[in-house]
Amino acid sequence: MASTPGRIPREAYRYWPTLSDSIHGHGRFAQRAIFKRQEYTELEEAALDKFDSALDSDLQLRQRARDKVERADLLRLLYAAEWDVSQALEKLRTYVSWYEQDLGSARRAELQSFQHVLVRTSQAVGGFYTFGRDCYYRPILVLVPSRLQSVCFPLVPSGSSATHGCVSAGLHRDSHAVARANRRLGAFHRHADDSACAIHSAG
Repeated sequence: MASTPGRIPREAYRYWPTLSDSIHGHGRFAQRAIFKRQEYTELEEAALDKFDSALDSDLQLRQRARDKVERADLLRLLYAAEWDVSQALEKLRTYVSWYEQDLGSARRAELQSFQHVLVRTSQAVGGFYTFGRDCYYRPILVLVPSRLQSVCFPLVPSGSSATHGCVSAGLHRDSHAVARANRRLGAFHRHADDSACAIHSAG
């Protein structure tokens, strides 16, 4: 990758994760890190075909889920169900019901506003920041759980019943909590854009 010193090579913007970046392990015991806009393995394609056939027996669920999930989301459900199609169907049914009951358009707008406030507040106290780039020139997002202990935010986004919560002050001393926080941020990031940046944590 030839480039002018101090500038990001144009090729970096064409980076796309390889299969080895997206999935680790083999067969039914593999773990997939990236789901959207990816090529799937034969096992995954076969499982998705079975899932699709199973949906033919519940056309009402298929119709309800049509505008709420993508093929990548169905694959996530299959992984979560350990490839059991009947369990994946139940998970889909539960998700669709939750979406219809608790995530109307007004609620989604409210949550997006809440998310914006939370991100800005966390960034203001140094809870996360970007620092350099990885070997693929993706921005590195550094998560600092110890800084997040001072962040207070509404647990209920708005209204007279709004309450507030703070990130645990002991978070930075709990290595398991750090790992969980990092995984959650990674999961959120992947859901938004499957390969935009690399994530690291710091004390």
